[in-house]
Amino acid sequence: MDELRCLARQHTFAGYTKIEPKDAKSAAPVATRHHAIDWNYHPKFPRARPNRWRIELKDDGTSFKEFSVALDSQQQAVYMERWALYPNGKGPYLALRRITENAGGDTTGHESLLVIVGNHFAYARDRAHPLPEFGSRLRAGGCANLVDAAYEREDRAKMIHMLDLEGSYGEVYDSSGRASWKIKKSTLPWKEGKQLINPNDAHFLDSRSQSYQPCFDDSAINMS
Repeated sequence: MDELRCLARQHTFAGYTKIEPKDAKSAAPVATRHHAIDWNYHPKFPRARPNRWRIELKDDGTSFKEFSVALDSQQQAVYMERWALYPNGKGPYLALRRITENAGGDTTGHESLLVIVGNHFAYARDRAHPLPEFGSRLRAGGCANLVDAAYEREDRAKMIHMLDLEGSYGEVYDSSGRASWKIKKSTLPWKEGKQLINPNDAHFLDSRSQSYQPCFDDSAINMS
């Protein structure tokens, strides 16, 4: 069970971002990120507020810096991150959301998001809901803390339930231009090197020709 505790020290999330353009109150656009899927979420320990950050975009559009709106005691951003554009990452774009129902017919079952940007994909799949209870004495949430609490009680089932959230990144086409959907990094490490989508798993509707095109085939394409 020690390995399960190690896996709890990861993080992934997926959701939606609303961007407010810069104005008299802000010298830079401000983004508010709402998490639909969150590694650290538990209903007993909800997030106090969505994350808000200022966007500082490089002139050529190849990268941007993310400065938190929240400030420390020295009036500096609590954190700063730099994001850079990957090669073959300028489109086309596709975002898909899927919600599955529980046996009772409600929509609190597995939720998943798939985002494709150029040759890159990001996939997130939530845990099954409802989430397990951890008792009233636990004072702090977060996946690592909850998994540690289950570890102390030797409750392997609860540990696995909390860890069963997938965040995977990969590439749609390999270096030869053939569709592979190969996962390169994942919160479930045994999935790395495997295919996210197998032949005949899904088809995309081409709005121009009104025909379904396979999202996985053996034909090579030019990604340049």
